[in-house]
Amino acid sequence: MDRSRDTPIEPPIDPRRIPVAGLAAIVAAITANFAIYRIARATGAIPDDLPDSMSAFGVGAIVFVSVLTLVIATIAMWGFAHFSSMPIRNFTTLTLIIFVTSLPPLFSLDIATDFRITLIIMHAATAFCAWWCLTRLTRPSSAR
Repeated sequence: MDRSRDTPIEPPIDPRRIPVAGLAAIVAAITANFAIYRIARATGAIPDDLPDSMSAFGVGAIVFVSVLTLVIATIAMWGFAHFSSMPIRNFTTLTLIIFVTSLPPLFSLDIATDFRITLIIMHAATAFCAWWCLTRLTRPSSAR
């Protein structure tokens, strides 16, 4: 019995493109999150007078966490590209798991609903930038 058709076919990944794709993901996520932050500030979704305990939601902290998350995502994609037969599927699964598991802590915070929604949108933007850049920009030119 020929089982070769049972295996999903993924587009090829060029591991040499992963660092540039990771850098693109960092730039895209910081840009998206900064835009979301500015819109949320302008609309009042993020209060102007955040208490000291909420200093983790400042611009510097958001940039730091975005960069750290995307550096880890880039390393994960590199590992999948080198050690997995289905790196895109595995990376997509990992991205979804991390995104979904990052949401419950947001609901334990004592913050306004519009602030919570802003944080969820920022998480989604970072996850999407990681997924899109690291699964699309890593394909060889002929595979796009």
